[in-house]
Amino acid sequence: MALDKSVDPSDGRELIEAAGSAGEGTPAANTGRRNRAAPPAPVRAPGNSSAAAANPTDGEAGWSDAASGLEPFEAIFRNSTDGLTLMADDGRYLDVNDEFLRVTGYSRNQVVGRTPAELGVSFDPPSLQRIAQSLRAHGIVRNVEVELRLRDGRKLTILWSAVMLSAGGRRSRLGIAHDITDLRRAESALHETESHLREVVEHAPLVISAIDRDGVYTLFKGRGARMADVDPAKIAGRSAFEVHQDRPEMLAGMRRALAGETSTSTLELNGRYFEVWRGPIRNGDGDITGAFAVSTDITERVRAEREILARLRQHEAITHLAARALEHASAQELLNEAAEMARAGLQVDFASVLECDGSDHVLRARATTGDNSGQYVNYVIDDREESLSHFVLRANEPVVSEDLIAETRFRPRPRLLERGARSGISVAIRSGGSNLGVLSAYARTARPYSREDAGFMRSLANVLAVGLERSRSERRLRESENYLRTLIENSTDVIVVLDAQNHIRFINGYGASLFGASHEALVGRAGADFIHPQDLPIRDRSYAFARANPGVPARCELRVLAADGSWRVCEIVTRAIDQPGKTADLADLLVNVRDISDRRAGEQAQALLASIVTASDDAIMSFDTNGAITSWNGGAERLYGHPARLFSKVCG
Repeated sequence: MALDKSVDPSDGRELIEAAGSAGEGTPAANTGRRNRAAPPAPVRAPGNSSAAAANPTDGEAGWSDAASGLEPFEAIFRNSTDGLTLMADDGRYLDVNDEFLRVTGYSRNQVVGRTPAELGVSFDPPSLQRIAQSLRAHGIVRNVEVELRLRDGRKLTILWSAVMLSAGGRRSRLGIAHDITDLRRAESALHETESHLREVVEHAPLVISAIDRDGVYTLFKGRGARMADVDPAKIAGRSAFEVHQDRPEMLAGMRRALAGETSTSTLELNGRYFEVWRGPIRNGDGDITGAFAVSTDITERVRAEREILARLRQHEAITHLAARALEHASAQELLNEAAEMARAGLQVDFASVLECDGSDHVLRARATTGDNSGQYVNYVIDDREESLSHFVLRANEPVVSEDLIAETRFRPRPRLLERGARSGISVAIRSGGSNLGVLSAYARTARPYSREDAGFMRSLANVLAVGLERSRSERRLRESENYLRTLIENSTDVIVVLDAQNHIRFINGYGASLFGASHEALVGRAGADFIHPQDLPIRDRSYAFARANPGVPARCELRVLAADGSWRVCEIVTRAIDQPGKTADLADLLVNVRDISDRRAGEQAQALLASIVTASDDAIMSFDTNGAITSWNGGAERLYGHPARLFSKVCG
């Protein structure tokens, strides 16, 4: 509000003029400027001479004669807790009370007889103008807030009231100043605090709410509400029991708060998670008037905790599968457990393991989880088209599909979609560059999969590959062992393994039949029990040579006791078995025993016949199928007169 340029509001003249115009019709021009040069002489009130004389040099202004009998009011004036001033109509202070002096820091001698401007006291112009207007119009002003500055630079905020007085022909103005500086500072601090609180509520992930005794929302604010896609405007004023009728846990917490209890709980709202602290609202008498709740958005914390738990579950699954592989679990057990661990580790609906069946183009479902999983086991995929499984076998990394229906990289099998798969992650099972199969996990909703999820599936596939390769190796070994065992058991030679003391550790079926005893009866017996006593030195030298020369066969012929009690001439071939941790003299021996008794008898018969033919005087000759002479004895030489070497022609 603009002021008249002819008025200087800071020195209080406008108040003076207003006082003159409000006093019994006397023009302000006649009263506002008289006696400006010198202050009026103090006037003492009857009955108060002692008070005035108590300090005759302090310049105190007394009360006019018309104020006789006002001693109680002077006591009130002096001891009031508000600053009181009595000002002449020329703007000079006639009197002030002690509170005014305490607040302003002046002495009474400095104040009385001077104007506010002379004391260095200035008022803010708008407030001063409002006071002046009210005094002109009504002769009184009540509780106008005024900002004033003192000589020392301090700023005070006061509630100013004033009334025009007229006594004994003198006009004056009584001013009452109630200091509210501390109150306004407290209000400003409170306002600032409230502003900061509003700023926090508006920007922090919080929801602050309150309900009355009837459960009606009286407050619902906070950025957390917007984060949870909740419109606070649609909540305030509504019954909480209506808004949350489908959330009994929330209603239970509110009822507990209205009953005077505090509680803490976790709430899920539209995909966001909140930690809610509830408590009662009490009035000054301690009665419960409602309840409040402070909800803090902890979505990221919950997600992080769940992510950590998921990683722990996945780590435990990998460790368990690896332990099972080391425990020599069967291949089918590993496949079943890997499928279940993939499902549980990724929190999906089902998982499966496909194994390459002869080639990369043929895959067979060996394990699966989920509903009706039995009907999918042994399902064969035999195509060369761009199916998911064959796409995975050609990929060098896990294949993630957040939406199988929208896929363009491959064509999901209809049977997979019929089972409800909408998203999934698959990884090839490889060992030594060879494809062993595909491990897959599927969800019935479209969802993302993290890098950690892909790493988890790859780790499962690696462990599974080790287990499958071990199982295949063991199967090949068993097949090889069975093949070798068949050969050994059906060999026409006796095959014996002797320990360091030359006791039988193993003997094949032919050996058992030769010696006429079972395997169990023969194992543990000394090999010397079956060797002719005269041949034992030969045997010992042969065994010693074999142990001294690992890998080099030692050959000899020994007589071996057969089941029928006869001594069979046998060819013995002995080799030391290389065994880590054993010295040569303690090595086991592999002994091949071949019965050559019949061969030796034939050789002896042939030698006897040859000597008879050679000594015969008769001509004995033999021919081949072409008529060529193949043998010619001495009798033939003597009969025909030609040596046998000349008869190479064909006889007619």
